[in-house]
Amino acid sequence: MPIAKDQKLKAINLTLLLVISLIAFSYIHSLDKTLYNNLYYGYTDLVYFEQSLNNFIHGHGFVNTGRGEDRSLFSEHAYFSHVLVSLPFYWLFPRALTLFDLAIIHVLAALIIAFYLARKILKNTALAWICYSLFLTNTLLIITAGSFWAWGFHSEVYYLTYFLALVYFWDKNRVIAVVFFFLALLTKETSAIPLFMTMLYFLFNEKGKSKTAPVLAAVSVLYFVVATKWLMPYFGAGKTAYQYYGLRLDAGRAFGSMLLPKAFLGYWKEMLVHFQFLPVLSPQIWLLALPDSLVNSSAEFVMGYGNPANPANWHSIPVYGFMIWACLLSIRTLAQFLKKKAFLYPLSLVLFSFSVSLLFDSPVPRAAKARGGGPIQVTLKKVDRLTAGSDSLCVSPGLAAPFMHKRYLYRFPVGYEKSEYILCSRRLRDIKGIKYEVVLKARRLVLLKNLSCPPRLKPGGAAASDSPPRD
Repeated sequence: MPIAKDQKLKAINLTLLLVISLIAFSYIHSLDKTLYNNLYYGYTDLVYFEQSLNNFIHGHGFVNTGRGEDRSLFSEHAYFSHVLVSLPFYWLFPRALTLFDLAIIHVLAALIIAFYLARKILKNTALAWICYSLFLTNTLLIITAGSFWAWGFHSEVYYLTYFLALVYFWDKNRVIAVVFFFLALLTKETSAIPLFMTMLYFLFNEKGKSKTAPVLAAVSVLYFVVATKWLMPYFGAGKTAYQYYGLRLDAGRAFGSMLLPKAFLGYWKEMLVHFQFLPVLSPQIWLLALPDSLVNSSAEFVMGYGNPANPANWHSIPVYGFMIWACLLSIRTLAQFLKKKAFLYPLSLVLFSFSVSLLFDSPVPRAAKARGGGPIQVTLKKVDRLTAGSDSLCVSPGLAAPFMHKRYLYRFPVGYEKSEYILCSRRLRDIKGIKYEVVLKARRLVLLKNLSCPPRLKPGGAAASDSPPRD
């Protein structure tokens, strides 16, 4: 093919990818905005991620108050990519939708990388477009792009882009690949598990000829130990949500009633259905995902984690990377087996139709039907005006989203005695031991002013400001 014609086709492909991405971004952004206005995300993980950023840019440290006290976000996980990537953009555009937009951009960028990875593996542009279409209509990936979890934004969404870029550049430019390796590693300390498995694959695939893979495998292990044993306890002032050392498996509950095997098998059944069972044709990649999926499945029985094994949440994002990679290798296997492409294209149409049918039966259409506004929004705007001069608010779950700018934002009933204002349901039986006055009454809501808390007094007294958070 003449060079000029090849360059023209490359430009056309890139233009189409960018146009499709822009359309997809606009659509998913509109859904995020609607859900946010409808208080779909409530007082959940979104509060921890956004309030930490908001407090940081106002000089209060990278902390949130979701547990009734100043706690570093790092006391849960080592979310260093949240600082590197989210903070600069949030500093310029301090609102929750900035975080959602960053999630959308990262996932759509990951799909563009998947297109070029497909063309590299399959050496066929038409098949690369088929793969891209399958991923663009994949329910799990769309849910991730829109952060359509009830818990809201999670910075783990950045991992998928960095991982696929690592795989793509591994043979093309090792330096760039290593940069993306570290970006992926910094998304969360548990990212060390899939990255370690990836480096083992490259090590065996290259038959030990390169020193990069074993070095990065060792770095993965070292980083996990450093992050969990020293970094997280340091930033969390010794308090961490998860104890990685001294864990105990609840074997009786996990195996006595076969809950863990059932959870693990159910997890993989759902995962493979959404990737059309293609990954099973590439066991060399599919097997790399098993350790991470086992962690996801067993967290409930080891850490007492309240969120059961579910392939449709942020914990599974590293597994998605392996599934995309395995799908591309599997399609290459099918292309070699089905010598005539006349058989491959109808099969691709069937897979695409199946992917779309799963998407229509997902939470995405329900999100599209949601409508924002209503009386509750009018009430919350009044509450925002009435509490504008205060830095502390205790709010019922489901009502926190508009108040991320508060220095102290507590989840009712935790911390109400330390808050200048309390926004809750009209059933006040949980409020005891303080004097208060009713500032605003609305349908099912009441705003109270805590007369026992002096205005503008920081919870914990003036001495609390003498010891600023370390991060």
